[in-house]
Amino acid sequence: MELPLGLGVASPEVVLDGVDPRLMSYAEHLGMAHQVLFGKPLVITSGKEGRHVQNSFHELGRALDVRTEDKDPEEQLVFMTVISFSAPVVGVAVFDERSTHDQKHIHLELHGV
Repeated sequence: MELPLGLGVASPEVVLDGVDPRLMSYAEHLGMAHQVLFGKPLVITSGKEGRHVQNSFHELGRALDVRTEDKDPEEQLVFMTVISFSAPVVGVAVFDERSTHDQKHIHLELHGV
């Protein structure tokens, strides 16, 4: 899958084929904002691949993880502010997993509008 401007993947193993188009559209818009704000693409660390919790929305193509470790604390605050205002409008739930087992990403999950 060719990625739009503003988006990148953490590795070639990240699978975006089959991710819900509504979630990918949100990720594309978020990626453009990320590029403007931070001067670098938004990195998706997980799509449909990988091992996730039971009944994970990743397997359904309705979840993405995006990198946070490439931003300093102030940039993370700006990024989280953008997400907190924009995600609910398009039916995306946000799980801040920086304080859990994987402190390097935010989980985005489509619940639909």
